[in-house]
Amino acid sequence: MGRKGHRVDATGRSITRPKYALINHTTMESPAFKSLGAVERATFLMIYNRHNGGNNGQIPLSIREVALELDIGKTRAAKAFDELQRAGFVRVGLKSSFDWKVELSGFEGRSTRWRLTEEPSGPPEKRTPATKEFAAWRSPRDDYVGHLQERVAKAKAKKIQNAVRPQVRGVPTSGQGVPTSGQSAIEGVLSVPVGGHRGQKAQLSVPEDGQYISTIHSASQ
Repeated sequence: MGRKGHRVDATGRSITRPKYALINHTTMESPAFKSLGAVERATFLMIYNRHNGGNNGQIPLSIREVALELDIGKTRAAKAFDELQRAGFVRVGLKSSFDWKVELSGFEGRSTRWRLTEEPSGPPEKRTPATKEFAAWRSPRDDYVGHLQERVAKAKAKKIQNAVRPQVRGVPTSGQGVPTSGQSAIEGVLSVPVGGHRGQKAQLSVPEDGQYISTIHSASQ
């Protein structure tokens, strides 16, 4: 009988379980994933295919391998890695040794090691949680639409503020308001009592420019 969880066939030989790459549906339905092209998605699957559950941050995959596998140029393959990093799906765990200026006899260059942000990384005793940076990704179009919405909101707020500004009015000693600007001119002469004084009245002349001129007369006049 095999160990718990370890399957064997009729002859007692171990049955090897097939390997698989488990990608969450929320990842594939995210705006960041939908922004990827076919080459970027295929490259993402190639990285996942080399993830064994314990090598995240040390997953080897080179531009040359992607170019050969997908039958594309190296420039296009390099762009796929750039797009995956831009969208927050992968990060460089260890830079390629092809970029190092090392001249040693028999030295073989090492491809870049990658880290999937959706998966935890590091050894079991020092496990680092998944960062899932793709979840916070925003497209340039979303940023532009948000910018336009903010501008429209500010313009509306300014329009409302200008509409509720109080009108300036001139108030004579009698307490009755007399328009100073923007109003039609009042024809004739207005006589209003002067506050607190008997037998006195003020004559207000309002010309077309909206300014008033008052003249106080006693009752005998």
